[in-house]
Amino acid sequence: MLESTYDSVDVGVCDDAAFQKALSVLPFDIQVPRALLEGYQGSGPTKTTMSEQRRYVRFLHLTRGILRYSQTFPSIGRSSGLHSVLITNVSKCGVGLLNGEQLFPSERMNLWMLGRGVFPVTIARCRKINERCYEIGAIIDS
Repeated sequence: MLESTYDSVDVGVCDDAAFQKALSVLPFDIQVPRALLEGYQGSGPTKTTMSEQRRYVRFLHLTRGILRYSQTFPSIGRSSGLHSVLITNVSKCGVGLLNGEQLFPSERMNLWMLGRGVFPVTIARCRKINERCYEIGAIIDS
């Protein structure tokens, strides 16, 4: 499943205890602006606008997750490894993330979510918030 560059993380086992152990040793280097973080507080469906063309409703779900990078494009140097991310919202076939590093559309990653397991995802969009915070939209691949 997931390989790790950290010796103390055994991610071949994808249960909640293994997730918590992995999360405890991974650095959290995302600098989220307080105003942005307050917008993700709460639960339930997100507010939509008339111009949005979404198939499914997004639900606020602020929690930490683990993203495994993989080399998708030869021109983009990605070292395989685990990275801590902040999950902001989920839908039936998509997820919103905050990451400390820029990702590019069509890159393929694996997302590990507490209580849900590991999902292959494809990056759909990336918006820079600041030097250490990028808002990522990803499609959950079936």
